[in-house]
Amino acid sequence: MKNTIWNRNYTLVFLVNILNAFSFHILAPTIPKYVVFIGSGVETAGFAATAFTITAILTRPFAGYYVNIKRKKTILSAALAVISVSILGYAICHHIVLILLFRLLHGVGWGMVTTSSSTVAVASLPEEKIGSGIGLFGIASSLASVFAPNLGLQLIALSSYSTMFLISFALAALGCALSLLIEEKTLRRAEARPERGRIIDRFFAKEAAVPAFTILCVGLGMATISNFIVLYAEELRVENIGYYFTVAGAVMLVMRPLFGRLSDSKYKQGIVFVALFGYISVFAALGLAKTLPGFLLAAVLYGTFYGALCPIVQTWCVKAVDAAKSGTANSTYYTALDVGQGLGASLGGIISARFSYSNMYFFMILPQICAILLIVMSSISAKKRIN
Repeated sequence: MKNTIWNRNYTLVFLVNILNAFSFHILAPTIPKYVVFIGSGVETAGFAATAFTITAILTRPFAGYYVNIKRKKTILSAALAVISVSILGYAICHHIVLILLFRLLHGVGWGMVTTSSSTVAVASLPEEKIGSGIGLFGIASSLASVFAPNLGLQLIALSSYSTMFLISFALAALGCALSLLIEEKTLRRAEARPERGRIIDRFFAKEAAVPAFTILCVGLGMATISNFIVLYAEELRVENIGYYFTVAGAVMLVMRPLFGRLSDSKYKQGIVFVALFGYISVFAALGLAKTLPGFLLAAVLYGTFYGALCPIVQTWCVKAVDAAKSGTANSTYYTALDVGQGLGASLGGIISARFSYSNMYFFMILPQICAILLIVMSSISAKKRIN
């Protein structure tokens, strides 16, 4: 394998990640809208997101463990196939029970694909460029968040939900086809031997507990944005809310690679600490937003600070463990993010239904404060152990 980021395997899995991210982000703002469209309430829309997350959470620890000891490429391709089938199910089924069942299946595929794709990416990178590579890998999500949500909303307006679902399916299926071209034998990272001792250690990287809790808190807030911001804007009669996703994604496109490089430094915790304070400003801005400029200000803040947090916290998780447990570290990161998103979607639905969308966003400041306090306490504890 060449000593460069852009080798064959990394380039392929990067393209796969872009296609999968576009497929996912087309659905992020439109699935809740579709659930309401077919006659269900906003709380059911929140549960649809939670249903997806439940199976992702249950699947991911097993995916993280087996991607260490089995063929990474095979797990990745199988995951993309499951996602493709799930999205096709959305296109042909119009009953809420069936939609929820396919959301559960989609969650299985998502739990597998995010863990396996990021592990293949790490396995394709030179050791000294892991942080930079993870930062670049996140560009896929940034690009998708620039164009895909607005694309999904436009497809609904100009055509139909079925057309939107079929385009999302085609992207996932193309990603599945490209994943078959990855060369398993050239992946750099060592494979793990089955571990002895506690079973939980096979599925959860306890060394990454602090960054995992941090990204869980970040995910709590992120879920309320991805699932409810369109409905919030409609309540306020704010038009063209799709531009929120475009602005946030464009800013994130710049920030992810920048902070990806910084994540290779020894100051990760300090950068995360500062970024969390910035992330709090996102929810304050959304809680106060009444017009499109207010939403776009929140989009700039979100793109900056969420774009900073993701690559740094993920690199923190990966570098907290031995090379052979990179799959478990990625699983721990994504499981924590999934738990946060699942809780955030349900909690957001409950708070917004009983109070208001504005109060829901103010409430999301509290988890970020908890993450800041944990980082401070863990840093103090680490210093005491050294002394």
